[in-house]
This record gives sequence, C-alpha cells and structure tokens, in this order.
Amino acid sequence: QKLPDAKVMAALAVFGIRPEPADALSGREEVTDVLKRAIENEKDSIVFYNGLKDFAPAEITKEKIDDIIREELRHIRILNKVWQRLA
Repeated sequence: QKLPDAKVMAALAVFGIRPEPADALSGREEVTDVLKRAIENEKDSIVFYNGLKDFAPAEITKEKIDDIIREELRHIRILNKVWQRLA
C-alpha cells in the first residue's frame, strides 16, 4: 500500500481541527458569503475523503468513500445553483 504524501496528511490533520461552521459565522454575513464558505467546506471534505482512501484496507471501503465523495460533489452542484440564482 502506498504512503500518502505530505499534502494529503496536512489536509487530514487540518480537517480534524476545524471549528464548527456555525461558530465561524457572526450572523452578519451575506447569503452569498455563507454559500461560498459552504462550497469551500464541501471541497475540503472531498480532499479529506480522497486522502482517506489511501488508508482504506479494502476495495469495498474505497467504493464507499467514493460514494461519499459523489455526494459531496452533488452538494457543491446544489450550492452553486443557489449561489448563481442569488448573484
């Protein structure tokens, strides 16, 4: 099994120590700013899950992680559509 590179390890480490999304908001943000942040969080999740696949012991586990990544991508598409309607 190949070892993950430094970028993957850094993404995994950062993902685990991020604050709760609601705690990072003041309540004064524009809706588009919140959507932008949500899209970035979804992208971060995809990086995390891609890195996690390097640690998956079985192909079935990698397939489940791919299912999660597809769902995260679907979230990004939904958020982008909302953002475009508001812009």
